Amino acid sequence: DGTTSRRVGFMMQVPSSLLNVNALEFFYVKLYKDGEQVGEETYTIDNWNVVSAGVIGTEEASKTRFSVEIPTGVPFDEFSLWMGGIANIRLSKMFIYSAFIEDTDVNCDNPLGCDAVMIGSGGTENATINYDETYTSGLVNAGVGLSGLENLLSGELDKDKYVQYFNTVGIGGTYSISVKMGRVMNATHQAGFVVDKQTFLASVNVLSGTKIRTYLNGVWTGDEKSEWNLVGADVIGYGDFAYLMFSPTKPYDEIRLTSGSLVSVTNAIKIYALFIRNDSDGDGIPDCIDPTPCEGGA
Repeated sequence: DGTTSRRVGFMMQVPSSLLNVNALEFFYVKLYKDGEQVGEETYTIDNWNVVSAGVIGTEEASKTRFSVEIPTGVPFDEFSLWMGGIANIRLSKMFIYSAFIEDTDVNCDNPLGCDAVMIGSGGTENATINYDETYTSGLVNAGVGLSGLENLLSGELDKDKYVQYFNTVGIGGTYSISVKMGRVMNATHQAGFVVDKQTFLASVNVLSGTKIRTYLNGVWTGDEKSEWNLVGADVIGYGDFAYLMFSPTKPYDEIRLTSGSLVSVTNAIKIYALFIRNDSDGDGIPDCIDPTPCEGGA
């Protein structure tokens, strides 16, 4: 009836290989009341979260919740999913399983609502920045830098607390941010960085140049994440944030986030937090929503 805000969406299977970082702008929802469309406004999908990996025997197909928030004051009794632009061509193998509607305070899509521990809290208070491996570089160093590094270990997600990479000259610039976890994490601890969704996902240059590596006693474990699928278990969109997820295969006590050459980025890049959550079988789906959380489970 429009008296409260609601979240509406669809559970779908979308092969991640058919999507790029700009494709979600072609998915949108229309609302109806008594058989008539509610105004001319459409609502672009802005939240997505994988809930099942490897559907129908393929590693690239994942069951994903796509949703959008409908604000207070917009009554409706029906909603539909639409696609425009290139999405009509590229998503010919998409499957829709179900539709859903829920209160906006339900945390089904929130990556931090699934037993996540923010680094700097919950037994990780001894985490520190490794300043020897935290740096920036660029052709004009005076216009490239990192600020607010202490915010990465605040133990909370606050939109006003973040590490900021700035490049005022738009030439060259790279960065490296390294965190010593304060303890050894085993391979069941999936790690995630919370970043600015608009900056990271709007530019292919930013996301494709991003790399995560883990280390143990200062030595690279061999685990690395450098390829990102927008609709997959490794990139989650929720609210104003994007979550870059990494599932290590070996124990680690340090994690580093680095960038390639950000030649086209003049806006500041914001990194809000680092967190871990349990993923016993390493499939990218946290144990709290994984129907088979143990390796080899059925």
